[in-house]
Order: sequence, then structure tokens, then C-alpha cells
Amino acid sequence: MGKSKLFMAIALVLSLVSFRAFSKDAGYEISSFDLSGKLAENDVLSVSETLDVDFKEPSDEFSRKIPKEIFYRSKDGVNMKYVLEVRDFKVDGFDEGLEIDDSSVFTATAKSGEAKFSGKRKFKISYDIVFPDDRIKDYDFFYYSVLSPEIGAAVKSFKFKVAFEKKIENLSEFSVVSGDRKEKSNKLNVDVDFDKSHFSGSAKDVPENTAVTVFMSLPEGYFVGGKGTFLFSLLAVVSFVSACAVAALMLLLSLFQKSEKFDAELESEPPAGVSSAEVGFIVDSSADIDDIFSLVPYWASKGIVGIEESELDGKKKVVLKRLSDLPGDAPTYERKFFDSLFASSVSLDLSNLPERVAKGVRSSRNSLSEAFKGDRELFTDKGSVWVCLVSCVFLFLFLKLNTKVEFFGGFGGFSAVLLFVCGLLVSFGKKRLIFGGNSFIMTRLVTLLVASVSTLVTLGFTHSSDIVVPKILVIVPFALVTALDLVVSRLRRPTKYNLEVSGRLLGLKKFIASASADSEELRAKQESDGGYFKRILPYAAVFGLADKWASVFDSIDSSAGEPASSPSEYHKSLLSCVYNPIYESYSKAYSKG
Repeated sequence: MGKSKLFMAIALVLSLVSFRAFSKDAGYEISSFDLSGKLAENDVLSVSETLDVDFKEPSDEFSRKIPKEIFYRSKDGVNMKYVLEVRDFKVDGFDEGLEIDDSSVFTATAKSGEAKFSGKRKFKISYDIVFPDDRIKDYDFFYYSVLSPEIGAAVKSFKFKVAFEKKIENLSEFSVVSGDRKEKSNKLNVDVDFDKSHFSGSAKDVPENTAVTVFMSLPEGYFVGGKGTFLFSLLAVVSFVSACAVAALMLLLSLFQKSEKFDAELESEPPAGVSSAEVGFIVDSSADIDDIFSLVPYWASKGIVGIEESELDGKKKVVLKRLSDLPGDAPTYERKFFDSLFASSVSLDLSNLPERVAKGVRSSRNSLSEAFKGDRELFTDKGSVWVCLVSCVFLFLFLKLNTKVEFFGGFGGFSAVLLFVCGLLVSFGKKRLIFGGNSFIMTRLVTLLVASVSTLVTLGFTHSSDIVVPKILVIVPFALVTALDLVVSRLRRPTKYNLEVSGRLLGLKKFIASASADSEELRAKQESDGGYFKRILPYAAVFGLADKWASVFDSIDSSAGEPASSPSEYHKSLLSCVYNPIYESYSKAYSKG
């Protein structure tokens, strides 16, 4: 690609000539402004300026401003942004007392010292401007504003000359534009002379807010040996290094840190103080509808709610009755669901549910996570999500700074955001793998999605002419960020409480899964505690083992499921007469919930 250093030059010089300090409002005017420059083939423009300034009133300082950001619209209609580097800025006689602000607009301010600037004063200024690669493959161009509107004052006499280190052959286009910012012709009739080694020109009584711009379309390859965009931009370097460093460091930490393991011995009882609804949240870090529904048999096993079944005209009718209030320390999610059931009466006919029940289920789901705070916090480090985000932000910034498109979004920005989202999905899917279920397949699909997205994005960018850095510099950060996405869940460390409770819950799940009617322990528990079946049933339902649990107790004690004739029928009655009506009510109210 050619180095449109020339073009930069123009923009740069354009900036060059933009000294706000030379405004009449500042107390002085410009009687003479001579500019000369030499553009080397390596994209560096050396500039010398001589300014005759007439101070109408004493002044402590004057400033020379050079905009560093320039914009060019290529022939194919792409808006391109360039950031210039201004270096070795000097003002004769001001080796000291020259203040430099190298921000988006380079500003050099000369201080007068004890004696103020007054009367006529000559300033000789020199500096170099470094232009980045022009990023256009078909031609190089020179787009140079020898005088820009930002000068803010009229110039009585203006002369300029720009010499070229390498003679220009086969020039395909040369034009001069003068006038205000919107002008597209040489309105001021600026006289410009051009040959293969230089161009020069002059103008008299140039009014304020006026620009003189020269454009030349040059053969591709005219500029060689200049700095590329990546090496030129410090911010691009920082963003590249940061994206790689953050992703690589976190990747190493996640791969080499030891995974915490649950102590999953068989457990015949759930952990103290953990409801069936909370089990679902601990297992997969999400509050499902079924988790909330399990509170009905959970409360029934504690004598808080009664389930009465009757038959009228051949149809079953189930009524929930409030037998007692919830304990005073009951968590918010329990109270919200409980209150929605018995807000207006101590009984609720499940065949005719009011809308408040559906709202209560949703409110309870949203509140379930609040039960895990303080001593019950499940994870000590939730920063893995932010680590993933930070690496993606750096990656996005790096791509933004190294594309020829002025406002970078679209494919690159979307891909960086998508990688972050995939990282979140993988992170929150880890616990599901431990407890099994269809989530195992889902997590593998998400992992495949991350890898696919990264591959497509990388291939897309490596074949895109918009990217101006070596292709390997795109592949490396994408690969690291993708790898981090795939293992980011390892950075979320479970708390001691989480490990202890999860271990006991996994032990309870194994106990239920391996339960047998021949088990002396089960028979002994049922004989000593007639409500054991009902007490464990809500937990078995959350684990997806309710059918297995009920079938075991069918053989142990056919009366365990009163008022139904057997445990299996009791469980089926819960599904058809309790769960289903509540679920239908919820689905009707929140079809997308």
C-alpha cells in the first residue's frame, strides 16, 4: 500500500497553518507568512515557517496549533482517519519557555518572559510531521492544506513552497482549492506553479477562515519506507499488548490453578436451611420456574400448606390451604410466592388461579439470588466476567485503531462483543456439567459457537483490505481472547459454603438415584418418620428424579402418599393438579418468560 504521507502532509500542514494565536482577537495580525517544506519519500515532512506578526497590544504569549487528526474520503467513498505525529518542534530564540501540549491538537506556546510581545515580531518555526501509511492499494496521494481556516486571521502576504525528495513522474491529477471550508474551486485564484520537483504559490490579502489546499494523485508506491499505522500509534500498541497480556495471563491462571472438588458422600438429608428452590439455583446459578413450583410440596412437608383433593362431577378439584404463616426469617423469594397464593384468602382453588399468582412466581424467581449473600455467597470472584470484557474491549480498540474506516463498527465491533457474550455463556454453564442434564450438550454447543465465531472473524479480517497491520497481529489476540472465553469459568472460585453445600447436594442426588426398596435405611426412615418421602420429594423433583423416588416408596409403604393411594399417584397428582395449573397461568401471563 502506498504511503499517503503526502496527503498527511497536506492535512498536517493544514493544521500547521492553523494558529489560533494569530487572530486579531488575540491582539495581533499576520503581515507575512512564508512556508517551505520538504517531503521525503519515507513520509516525513520537514517544515520551516517565517511569520511576521504585528502585535496591536502587548501579549504574554502566542501559540501555534497543529491538528493531528485528519480525514480523507477515498475515491471509492471510504471515510479514512489518520493521526499524525509532530516532532522536533522549535521556535528560534525559545529554547526554553516553550510549552508543548501533544494531545489531539498539537499546541506549542511561546512565553514572552518579563518583556511582553509588542509591535512587529518575527517568529521562525521548524518541525517535522510523520504521516502513517495511506492504506490505499491503488494509488498514493498528496492532500496538503498550505493554509487552513483555523488560522483565525487575515494574511496580507502568503507564500508557500513544498519540495519533493523524489521527483514526481506520471502525475494523474493536480488541483488547487481555495476559499471557505465548503469551497470546491479555486475561488481566490491562487497562482500555483508545479513541476516534477516542487510546487509553489502565493496569495495576497487572504481573508479570515480561508483555506488553500493542494491535491495530487500519485502512482502507487511513490512513498516507501514510512511507518505503518500499527507502529506509529502508541495507543494501538498499548491496546494490542493489553489484549494479549490480559487474555494470556488469565488463560495461564485458569489452566494451572487447581479445581475445587466437592466432597460428595451419600447424603440422606438435604443441607440444613436449604430449600428445594435454592437447590436449583445452587446447581446451575439460575432460578427456573420448576424450582419455584417445588416450594408447594416443600411447604406441605413442613405443615405450612395443605393440599386437599376432591372430585365433583367426575372432575378433580385441588385446593391449597394455608395452615400456618411462614417463619419470621423466611427469605424474600418464599414470601413473595406464598403471599401471591394466599393474598386474599386462606385457601386457593387451583382450577381458577388469579393473575397475581403468575406475578408472584416471576417476582420470586427474580428474588431468589438475593438469598445468597454474605455468608451464603456462592463465589468469591465474579471478576472473570470483567476480565473477559476487558480483553474484548482492548481487542475492539486495537481493531478500531488499525482499520482504514473512520468510525469502526460493523463486523469487527460485533465480533468482539459476540466473543464476550460467548464467554459469559461458557462461564455460567460450568456448574451444569457437574450435575448433568441437557445443559452438558448446551455448553458444548456454546463452546463450539465461540470457536466458530473466532475462526470466522479471523478469516474475515485476514482477507479484509480494511486491516492495515500484519495479519498475524489480528490472529494472535483473537486466538487468545477465544481461548480465554473457553476457560473463563475456571476463574470463578466457589466459596467454602458453596463447596460444602454443593457436595452435600450432589451426595443427596446420588442417594436418591441409587435408592432401592430393599434399603434398610429407607425403610427405617419411613417407619420413624412417616413424612420422609414427602420431605425429600421436592428435592428429587429439582434433580429430575421424582419418578424414581416415588416408585421406590411405592414398594416400601403404599400409604406414604396419602391422600393419594400411592407415592407415585401423589407425585402425579402434584404434577397434574398443582404444577400444571400454576405453569399454565404463568405461561399465559408471560408467554416469553
